[in-house]
Amino acid sequence: YFQKMKCDWIALEVGCGGAYDAGMIFPKALAAITNIGLDHTQLLGKTIPKIAKEKAGIIRKNSHLFTTEQRESILRIFKNICKEKNTTIHPIAPDRMCRGCAFCSENDGAKRPFGAEKCTAPNIHSTHTRTPTNPSANASLAAAIAKHLKIRDNIINDAIAATSLPCRFEIIQKNPLVILDGAHNPMKIANVVHNAKQLTYATLYTMFGCATTKDAAAMVRSLERVTDSFIFTTPRGTAHTFYEPKKLAAMTALPKRAAPNPRTALKAALKKLKPRDALLITGSFYLAGELRKRWISEVVVLTKRNHA
Repeated sequence: YFQKMKCDWIALEVGCGGAYDAGMIFPKALAAITNIGLDHTQLLGKTIPKIAKEKAGIIRKNSHLFTTEQRESILRIFKNICKEKNTTIHPIAPDRMCRGCAFCSENDGAKRPFGAEKCTAPNIHSTHTRTPTNPSANASLAAAIAKHLKIRDNIINDAIAATSLPCRFEIIQKNPLVILDGAHNPMKIANVVHNAKQLTYATLYTMFGCATTKDAAAMVRSLERVTDSFIFTTPRGTAHTFYEPKKLAAMTALPKRAAPNPRTALKAALKKLKPRDALLITGSFYLAGELRKRWISEVVVLTKRNHA
């Protein structure tokens, strides 16, 4: 297929882990690893170092590794593996990541109105327009790889500016605001909370559901920092078992209600929202992806050959 399409470069996303991923059939490839979090622990290991070693399995011999990981203990793992394989490691330093706009920088926690702002970070995508759906670390990682491949800066900037990710702090509706995010571990939820703090709203309702293999309690605690009221529900999916809404509800003292059916819960929530309120749907891609169909059907996605 790739030969038929005459691709110059192919971006292959790992399904899970790295060492045993189907993408390893390609013997020559650059490797890109984002921050390591506690995810898929039943398959990859119960600790960050074990998961890091598993994901480092995508590192090829005599090649290059690009990573946004900052923890020295994890970088040491990557550096040792790169040394064994005669591969060059390229850590993306924090000062090369976007930090000049509302959704890329740490701030005093004050809520800001939603709206794209110009990014002023030096050397990396310095003129593109940033939104919450375009995470700074991932954009910086992609830009660094593109630069390595001798792709021109203007092409990199234009590509990043035109890129959005479905269900990654995706603002699918305004007035009232509805945000979809498939975050399903504490590290990703922390990013969601950070982004939510940048928005202006009167009341934030959080619809949450997750698999029983996830650290639900930690995610709920993190979401409490921005949530006024919870709606706990059960995502639909055959590959996982999910927490019962009542069990999730017991994890917080904030106002909440249990609604087992996600679609029914969404319909009720939308009726309740006032124009200045916000609804955050998170905890699982099964949940965010299913409810996204309320705004964008699968038919539209398939016929347009993008995520619309």
